[in-house]
Amino acid sequence: MLLPTLFSTAQTERKLYLSKLGWSISIPDIYKISDTLQNNGRFDREEKWGSEDISSFPDNKLFTIEKNSISFMAATLIPYDSSKDGEWTAFVSKSSFLLIKGMSETLTMDTTSSTEVISGLAFIRTDITFKFQKNVLLRGINFTRQFKNHALRIYLSFTKQEDAEKYLDILRKSTFVEGLR
Repeated sequence: MLLPTLFSTAQTERKLYLSKLGWSISIPDIYKISDTLQNNGRFDREEKWGSEDISSFPDNKLFTIEKNSISFMAATLIPYDSSKDGEWTAFVSKSSFLLIKGMSETLTMDTTSSTEVISGLAFIRTDITFKFQKNVLLRGINFTRQFKNHALRIYLSFTKQEDAEKYLDILRKSTFVEGLR
């Protein structure tokens, strides 16, 4: 059951809770929040989330917080079935590739991968730099973790390192409930 709840914790931030993942995330008021319920006109009908399959939502997008159209953090749930999708690390590599596949062929891309622990959970982290000729145009950080039969993907897009640090701070301060990991 996925029950997003959005409420103010202070004048300076809002808190989003995704019950299926047991994930709480505090978002400063300076960012715009878009979530699946708002995008589908259902934000005020929380009770409906309990009976709906998350796969019925477009792209399984959970929410996006953004400073502008280039600087944002988006969370998405992607169905994962090992019998169809293969081994987990290959699935993560393939889904990361599909995330960036739409970029122009005139861009070059550098990637590095590592593991990062957030609220006690290990995520696969992929840092991506897009370049045109020798100039850096855009950077991204992709975090992926398996939750039962889904992959949680959290993607940060930015051009300025200070924006990346703010999004990373938001993500690193978020929490996952122990029993739902």
